[in-house]
Amino acid sequence: MKPFVELSFMPTCLASQKNQIFPYGGNNSMPKSDKVWEKLITKFIEHILERYGKDEVESWYFEVWNEPNLPLDFISTHHYSTDDPLWKSGMDIEEFFRRSKGKPSDYYRGVLKEMTTKTRKEAKEYPLFYTEWNVSAMLGDAIHDEPYAAAMVAKTLADNYGLVDCYSYWTFSDIFEEQSQKPGIFHGGFGLQTVEGIEKPVFRLFEFFHNLGNQRIKVEDNNNSTAEILAVQKGKDLQIVAYNHNVPSGKIKTEQLTIDLDHKFNGNYEIKRIDENHANPKKLWQEMGEPTYVDKEQLAKLRSASQLVSEQLAIKSGKINLELLPQSCALITILNYFLQDYISVVNKYLNIT
Repeated sequence: MKPFVELSFMPTCLASQKNQIFPYGGNNSMPKSDKVWEKLITKFIEHILERYGKDEVESWYFEVWNEPNLPLDFISTHHYSTDDPLWKSGMDIEEFFRRSKGKPSDYYRGVLKEMTTKTRKEAKEYPLFYTEWNVSAMLGDAIHDEPYAAAMVAKTLADNYGLVDCYSYWTFSDIFEEQSQKPGIFHGGFGLQTVEGIEKPVFRLFEFFHNLGNQRIKVEDNNNSTAEILAVQKGKDLQIVAYNHNVPSGKIKTEQLTIDLDHKFNGNYEIKRIDENHANPKKLWQEMGEPTYVDKEQLAKLRSASQLVSEQLAIKSGKINLELLPQSCALITILNYFLQDYISVVNKYLNIT
């Protein structure tokens, strides 16, 4: 793991103005003395060079806010599906939030891929980093806490494979004071986890992807629905991530998929699910009466409800029959599927109907 260093708000003692934004009082003014600012940065760089070494520090990326005249080394930006009015209409951020009145805007399926493809083209040869992204830009949007977020992130990661050099999900936790800390267990916070550390469905989706191999396999999709899959080879094993996603305003239903493997294979596969009934602690919290705070016993039950559960199911004649609920994901693992050493996996494919 390496840091992505961000030099952001101005230290109060160096600031030229008393500008303050957000409840924690970030100052976004220029320094009152460029000389003192340069001295601060010099001391900081000298410190990390001494502590971590020149070779290590030179492998890090540094982002300096509000310095458009610096030499360009990489492109750093953010995107949200609810940002669509911004990049399509040219509306600035203040006008966007004024018109939206804090309510999520509508968007269409696959909009993040369209955004990313456009940005990748404009970035040319420079590395592209999305240092902030989520399924919604609105704090308090309930979809942050629900299986919807896992399904949308699965589609986004599958769609944008190879387009982005770094993706940083906003945020790790619901401990977030930029718009003041909100009360409640599931309050639509940006985090992968609640304030108490309860893992949300999207946390488990990232767990899926963290454990995937790195050799993607071609999928032939003859399925005209909101359900899709991606397939990966990990050593001798075949891994399949399936997801059924559509935007909140779009139509979606339970889908029945048949996945045809590339040879006749009989045996078992392991499946882990994220949906309304699996890895969905918010559902249990609602059954508890939506308490604002929970005790130790309730917290343990909610964290238990977040866990991934493994099932063993049968493969018959090289086919997997899979039911996917709306806004759901599944990770399928077939052990020892590739019995011979990898020779030409790029020529193998799966068929989905």
